[in-house]
Amino acid sequence: MKMELFPDIEKEHRIKSLFYLVVSITLIALSFVTGLMKGSTAGVLLFAVGAVVFFYAVPHCWGNAKYYVIEFAVLFGVYALMWIFGSRLGFLREIETQGNMEDVAWFLGGLVIEAFIGIMAGVFRFSEGSRRMLYPAITVALLAVFIMFPQCLFASSSVKPSILITAWVLLGFQFAVLAAMFRIASMNAIDNRLSRMTLLIAVIMLIMMAIWGFFTKNENHWMDGLRLWAFLEIISGLMALYALANISGVNET
Repeated sequence: MKMELFPDIEKEHRIKSLFYLVVSITLIALSFVTGLMKGSTAGVLLFAVGAVVFFYAVPHCWGNAKYYVIEFAVLFGVYALMWIFGSRLGFLREIETQGNMEDVAWFLGGLVIEAFIGIMAGVFRFSEGSRRMLYPAITVALLAVFIMFPQCLFASSSVKPSILITAWVLLGFQFAVLAAMFRIASMNAIDNRLSRMTLLIAVIMLIMMAIWGFFTKNENHWMDGLRLWAFLEIISGLMALYALANISGVNET
């Protein structure tokens, strides 16, 4: 039985999604009660677990891995807008002046990791065949974008202009690669020549971006983020390569 308003949502998944949401909200509420704002270990742990369950619960009602990837992409859109408008409107400058910038960065970073864990759990739960590696490959590459975007947006003056320009160009390419990979993974039948060629090109680009990130040199702590981005790119590329190698002649649904 399916809902008339949302035909893709099955009753069983809807009930489980609601259950997980209640659990997540309860855990997050308890985290504040147990001293989250004071840095209590129990509070931080409860909030982290609650956040993971929350991000797993939201797309669960569809029972489809692609909605978890969409959730992560939407989260990135909010994340990017927050950084952009926060810098333009002076909020970030005020936070930095008050000495709280590091705390904000740690909180946002933790939230992204918690979302990544919950979303990866959903991706593996609701994908099969070649998609079991292809959707995670997209998710890992999106995590790399979360890292690289603020790196580029707030790069210090010591970063070479040529490196920064190249990083922005590669980010643009990465969005195109992710869109192509997501399109392939969302297709009813992914075993065709065009899909294979597109996926092969995507793998090559991910590996090349990783190589650039590993071998680029600049005397600045900014490079730590670049190396992490490159590491995630290589993982994503290898996952996509594994998916490509395992695409069979049978249409996957």
